[in-house]
Amino acid sequence: MNAVFINGWGISQDTARTLLEGLGMFDSVAVIQPVRQWKELASGLAGKADVLIGYSTGAFLLMDNLEFAKAFSRRVLLAPFLDFKLEGGMGGKTRAGQLKVLMRWLGRDPMAALADFYAKAKIGQAVPDDLPVSPLDLVWGIERLLEETRDVLAMGGFEAHIGNEDALIDAARLKELVTSVTIHEGVGHGLEELLKAWKEGVGR
Repeated sequence: MNAVFINGWGISQDTARTLLEGLGMFDSVAVIQPVRQWKELASGLAGKADVLIGYSTGAFLLMDNLEFAKAFSRRVLLAPFLDFKLEGGMGGKTRAGQLKVLMRWLGRDPMAALADFYAKAKIGQAVPDDLPVSPLDLVWGIERLLEETRDVLAMGGFEAHIGNEDALIDAARLKELVTSVTIHEGVGHGLEELLKAWKEGVGR
């Protein structure tokens, strides 16, 4: 079984690949970073893999590209959200002003901004030694969170999983909006813990 993984904001390609390969579920894994050209990078893989997984910002991007996702027999969202902003009332816990501060911080000291995100999101992994993508791509990702939302129907073509201890998204509120979402007890926003919870669920 082959997988295509659309990564989360600020997570290194190598970290994601190591965690996915460590599951022992896939013969091969292609990791695509959440950058402006992500769809072009992933388009050649459509139809060549069985599973499409989007994590956090990667999940947000996939929900706006269902036609692309339909090329995969299984479509999975980890830590998805409809609106990242607290003001949207759809489960996001981060104020728009905080995202704007983060964007300015990325312009001054991107590594410090990334470290702050890892701490607040409780990623559970060490901050990478180098930026996972360019500062411009990091800003592009934050712009998506500021400017865009997703309709509640956008998750309809996916199986969605979130932890009840997610530091960035109110899982209970998301469940109210999208009843098909699976909530995992004792799990936060970190990719490693989400993958383990998803694998355990698959095995049941």
